[in-house]
Amino acid sequence: MLHSLFRRKELKRYGSILKKFLSLLLGFILISLGLTSSLHAELGVHSWSILHMGVSIQTGLTFGQAFQVTGITIILLSTMLGIIPGIGTILNMYLIGVFCDIINASGWMSTPQSMLGRIAMLLMGNLLFAVGTYFYLKPGLGGGPKDSLMLAISQRSKYSISVIRTAMEIIATTIGTIMGGPLGIGTIVLAITIGPLIQGVCHIADLNLKAVKQLNIVEFYRLLKAEES
Repeated sequence: MLHSLFRRKELKRYGSILKKFLSLLLGFILISLGLTSSLHAELGVHSWSILHMGVSIQTGLTFGQAFQVTGITIILLSTMLGIIPGIGTILNMYLIGVFCDIINASGWMSTPQSMLGRIAMLLMGNLLFAVGTYFYLKPGLGGGPKDSLMLAISQRSKYSISVIRTAMEIIATTIGTIMGGPLGIGTIVLAITIGPLIQGVCHIADLNLKAVKQLNIVEFYRLLKAEES
């Protein structure tokens, strides 16, 4: 009887953790599909994708590898500023880069010939990105590298989150463009629509992202230990 109760408790606990990681994984896959869709639409990409493409052009790295290099650099900067990354932060940096390269290498995604098709691909990519963001932030296993850096700077400066994030986007776009990244009208469309799309997806799913506690690695470890006791 006691053994059966113990087993049910263990299955429930590990099932909950597995569910969080599956949501995280689904989110990363959708975000990767969204990013590659934007790339293949060839109308301009997200500001940070411009930077990743610029790094790729200048170094010979794949888009996914450039995503990883940029991500780990940002994570290190955030850590130096006192922000401990979450498991989701690290997996975000690594897995999205891997998934993007797999999708691009598969060859099944190509640029539509018509302008209407390219616009549809761009918008669909942004929607996939928004839905993916919901699934990866929902488990509370840590925000992306850029969010960590934004938080670190905000804690050590007098500037608001919106000012810091806007400045980060402008810097990423500027550096990426100088390095040869694809700046276009799509960049403006994506920048205008991504916020409302993420907000809309979370509203439909009845999720308040501000209320979701994003755990860093230390907090996640403590949570696991607390559940074991």
